[in-house]
Amino acid sequence: MADSDAVAGKATIEGKGYDSEELRRLYWEKHHSIRQIARELPLERRLVREAILRLGPTRPRKIARSYWKGPFSGNADERSYLLGLRAGDLNVVRVSRRTVMARISTTHQAMLELFEKTFFPYATCVTTPRRVFLTGYDWQIRAQLDDTFAFLIEKPFSSLPVDRDQLYSFLVGLSDSDGSWSLVGDKGKAKCSFSIVSESRVLLEEVKKSLEKECFHTYLYLSRRKDTEKVMRGASQTRQIKLSTDMWNLEIHRREEVRVLARRLLPFSRHREKVRKMCLVLDERNEGWDAMAPKVEALRRSIREETANTIRRD
Repeated sequence: MADSDAVAGKATIEGKGYDSEELRRLYWEKHHSIRQIARELPLERRLVREAILRLGPTRPRKIARSYWKGPFSGNADERSYLLGLRAGDLNVVRVSRRTVMARISTTHQAMLELFEKTFFPYATCVTTPRRVFLTGYDWQIRAQLDDTFAFLIEKPFSSLPVDRDQLYSFLVGLSDSDGSWSLVGDKGKAKCSFSIVSESRVLLEEVKKSLEKECFHTYLYLSRRKDTEKVMRGASQTRQIKLSTDMWNLEIHRREEVRVLARRLLPFSRHREKVRKMCLVLDERNEGWDAMAPKVEALRRSIREETANTIRRD
């Protein structure tokens, strides 16, 4: 074993000096590994370990955190709903041979709840804050899933379900992710609409075809071209960016058709904010804007406050 002589707060190992206080700080306070310390000093790992043993007991070994994960249920409607989410904001990547990870980043508590409600039966959901430009902070929620969820790795751009029930399950997932229910005043009445914004024209063309088979009148158009300049006002500064891809918009404007779609999607939606919006769309007793406007403003205010509280929770 190498000799080690302490001299004025320092010790020498085979002619190489190290500060014992620095070693204590790196190992016990900053929780660096022996390998990391050996690289930083630099010294052989064996010599670092010997020095640490002279200074005090070693830390207890960290136990790798293990998360439970179970296989997908195989339910066709659930599969279609998940594919609808994947066509929108849900990100899914393979992290190992038998594990895929699903994740979403958001500032909306309702979306965090949706993710947990969807994946909690299959895996442990973990939420962590992130520093971001637009809002200052947001939350990323993720789940390590069994390999039976590998069908979510590829985005479903051109393979919508043919079965009618599964089609609406897919549309619920897409609506919960990227859909928007709107209520505005128009000539004294409440005007409602439904829209989906996506980078994928192919996806929206397939959705358009499927909805038109269900007798909906839809409008698909290019809302913003690639390289269009856009000003983004963040929490602390403003940036000017160029869009890296075209943005497409699919809309339904006819009031009764929007209501029919809301009736079909409402019972299966898992997004609390969008459920409340659909309930307003279906409120036929308050079609006049004077009666509807306070309800719409109250909902908007509630969403703004909840979003602000979710960000501050970081």
